[in-house]
Amino acid sequence: MDFLQLSILIPILLIVSFCDFRWHIIPNYITLPVIGVGFVVNSLISGIDGFLSALSGFGIAAILFLVLYLLKAMGAGDVKLIAGIGALIGGEKIVPALFYIIIAGGLMAILQMGIVFWQNYSYLNLNTPKVRENESTMRSALKKTIPYGVAISAGTIASFLL
Repeated sequence: MDFLQLSILIPILLIVSFCDFRWHIIPNYITLPVIGVGFVVNSLISGIDGFLSALSGFGIAAILFLVLYLLKAMGAGDVKLIAGIGALIGGEKIVPALFYIIIAGGLMAILQMGIVFWQNYSYLNLNTPKVRENESTMRSALKKTIPYGVAISAGTIASFLL
């Protein structure tokens, strides 16, 4: 089953990562079919047990990310993407995937903060008035969102490989 899941997931995750990185959007025409495909594939392979596995994976992922969406920490596309992944890989594999997704998202956030800091402070003398000007630039840059679809993709693939 892992091969079938990966053969469906990898092209989808590559496309989603590109879209989210480039335009900060995860299209519904990609995420919504993944949810349906997850239920259908698992049901065809394992019958009612497969359907229940897809349902548990969908539910765990959707509820967790829905809470993050309501806290304005995620976009709606991220919620639909992770729900679709949960439906496709099932309840038993979604928890390790969520662990790796959280790690990937944290690493991306740290990387973004480092880039912003380096861009604003690397060549400046920290005692000059220019630093005060850059502080507001730095604050606004740190408020930018990271393309979490990339973290979702990386974490999902890592959960299969590690």
